[in-house]
Amino acid sequence: MKLVLDASVALSWLRLPSQTCSEQAFAILDDLNGEAVLVPQIWPMEVAQGALRVERQQQATAATLAKFSAVLNSVPVVNESRPSTAWLPQCEQLAREHGLTIYDASYLELALWRGAALATFDKRLAQAAQASGVLVVGHEPAHRLEEPVLRYGGRHCLAGLALTSPRTSSGRPAPHRGVRQTRRRPAAAP
Repeated sequence: MKLVLDASVALSWLRLPSQTCSEQAFAILDDLNGEAVLVPQIWPMEVAQGALRVERQQQATAATLAKFSAVLNSVPVVNESRPSTAWLPQCEQLAREHGLTIYDASYLELALWRGAALATFDKRLAQAAQASGVLVVGHEPAHRLEEPVLRYGGRHCLAGLALTSPRTSSGRPAPHRGVRQTRRRPAAAP
């Protein structure tokens, strides 16, 4: 099976105490049986940034980082080789359509282009992949999905998370991250 590997899975190979998806990430690694994984051009930088952040925050020892590096080096990786003009317009469209970052959309675009499954612990990316007809590896079937809570630092997976929009205490849908909420002022009397 062709598989696109998201950085969320690779970074779980750090096996930090805060990472509850490490066992699942290693199961994905074991299931590869030496087969190469596909990664977009951003993948090495995302993984390196995640490891650097963990190091700077002193969440991992030098020995942990060395083991992580050895695991990374053991995985046969095929880096995306198409020029950005071949995939970037599709990434922009997927990002707009599914509310993804361009970075995350690059994983989905590669999976679609190569007819591959996608291994991810990122909820929004998994939902977009499923909506696009891509097989997703790294989450519970049907109604359950696991998601990292923090980017690259402490990776946590939430079990039993329903695939619904978050709600505020009043029951209304919560605003998307990065969306600024403004109050409407009543119109002035004529």
